[in-house]
Amino acid sequence: MATKVADKEETRRAISSLLLVHPGINRTEKGREMAAPLISNDPKEQELVARGIHPDLIELASLPGKDRVGIAQVRDAIRQGQFSPLQGQRKVCLISYAETLTIEAANALLKILEEPPKSLVFLLLAENATDILPTVLSRSSVTRLVPPSEELRLARLTNAGYSEQDAYYLLTVFKGKREIPGSFVKKCQDIAALREQEEHRASSSTAHSLIEMLTSEDPLSRYEGTLTFLKLLSQSKGALVVLGARKLAQTGRKQAEIFLQEMLYISQDLLYARLSVPSPRFDERIRLLANNMPVKEVLRFSKSVVNALRSIKVYSPLETVLFSVLLAAGELANE
Repeated sequence: MATKVADKEETRRAISSLLLVHPGINRTEKGREMAAPLISNDPKEQELVARGIHPDLIELASLPGKDRVGIAQVRDAIRQGQFSPLQGQRKVCLISYAETLTIEAANALLKILEEPPKSLVFLLLAENATDILPTVLSRSSVTRLVPPSEELRLARLTNAGYSEQDAYYLLTVFKGKREIPGSFVKKCQDIAALREQEEHRASSSTAHSLIEMLTSEDPLSRYEGTLTFLKLLSQSKGALVVLGARKLAQTGRKQAEIFLQEMLYISQDLLYARLSVPSPRFDERIRLLANNMPVKEVLRFSKSVVNALRSIKVYSPLETVLFSVLLAAGELANE
């Protein structure tokens, strides 16, 4: 199916819209951003949508401890959607990870997508159209969200009042084509203090607490935790490999994927630093880590992370996948 660049007015009119997003984007935040004008034109109500507490926003996500969205959740959302909006002009059912719908859950959507209530809109987000059930895909308006360029992201940060150094640090934290959250752009924050706080927290944490940082919702905490964790692994902390794989597997596939994406971005920076590729965005700690790492081991580690990201999408044993990645990380400093 052909896709097009997202047009907000087309999304507003569509009964069901599938937004194809780039990897690393905060889908919950982006989904709420797109849902807000569908629900209301009132800025105060849109702020409620952004916070996920508007009564006309129905969010479907996997339950704690689960990897998929089940049929019971879809049926409950459909029941909620039958009623008129409580405050806004329409209701929106937001499924930020549409690929997590089970086949039964996706099939349960079909009838209501064919005959939807007048005031209900479905908004689905996914990375690839091929991850969505074809019958759901055929009933949706498919649009692709274009990622912002690094130049545009840098300009947004410096215009918000950040120094160039702090702006580049944030680009490192939100590496890849991840968007900078509105909370950073709307109000200039003390990045040096936040960074120092998370660095100290990571360096003084117990193993269990450090592993918890790896899947934190706070991107700075996640980045600093991952950087410290990787440093410890490369210092031959064998017990940390086993503990890390076990604890990370317990968080579920979605969180494990977030961790692996963070590791992939860092592994790319390690490789560029090791090869002396110039970039103003490099964290000095990345350079120090890379100095003791053979290029072949960095390449091996990066490939293991890529393979792991592919494996967890087809539901390979999660702990085994994570163990292989952490084992490769532990070999980074071996000459």
